[in-house]
Amino acid sequence: MQSIITPTDFSQASLNAVNYAADTALALNARLVVLHATGTPGTGSIYSAFEHDEIDEKLNRLKNDLIKRTNKKIPVHTKKSIGFTESEIINVCRYQKPLAVIMATRGANFKKHFFMGSITVYLSKNLEYPVIVVPRDLEHKPIQKILMATDLENIHGLPIERIKNIVTAFNAQLDVVHVCNGEEKQEMASGRMHELTGYLSGCNAHGHIIYHRNVYEGIIDFAKENNADIILTCPKKHSFFYKSKSKQLIFKAPFAVMTLQ
Repeated sequence: MQSIITPTDFSQASLNAVNYAADTALALNARLVVLHATGTPGTGSIYSAFEHDEIDEKLNRLKNDLIKRTNKKIPVHTKKSIGFTESEIINVCRYQKPLAVIMATRGANFKKHFFMGSITVYLSKNLEYPVIVVPRDLEHKPIQKILMATDLENIHGLPIERIKNIVTAFNAQLDVVHVCNGEEKQEMASGRMHELTGYLSGCNAHGHIIYHRNVYEGIIDFAKENNADIILTCPKKHSFFYKSKSKQLIFKAPFAVMTLQ
């Protein structure tokens, strides 16, 4: 059975991401693993016995809530670790080899908001498993349409097989979208899009070249108009991630965003 891992600091944003993860795990018949790391950047890992007991109680309550939410149809596990959040997520991933890590971008307060955002960016660039970032108030819905945002640079370095595996796991349609802002030749973009969708043959991929002066707004407009359920981008080997508009997808998009190496 595959696993979904979701970290929480018990903030409202992270609990919403945990619920999203539970619904996703249920849809995929996957094991759900909820992780709380008791040491985070800037706070250390020194907790009193009372605080540890309080965390255990919160995790137990959360586990019971998730078992009810999923109607006892999937295994639900909780794990408390002493260490930095990003390190503990990586350690758990080595053991679980998850289908995805699902997390929020903000924490319980401004300081945790900042660090959670840094952790999200770090994991997006370094974790070998998909990371799904969930906006604060987003409710889960079945992932049937995946929008893959691409700048069509270095398409030979994209994780084609992993993209196919994700699309297959969700039994979804894949819309590959490139936004032209008037600074490139249409013929070149069309040729690269044809080549990329050829690599993705067999997973219901459709290529789209759209024109918009703002890359982020173009992607969001297309996602809304075409009822996308999630936006996919490949940060490590794909230069699109390093442009300023790509971080807007992770932190500002009103959609869940999946990063994949």
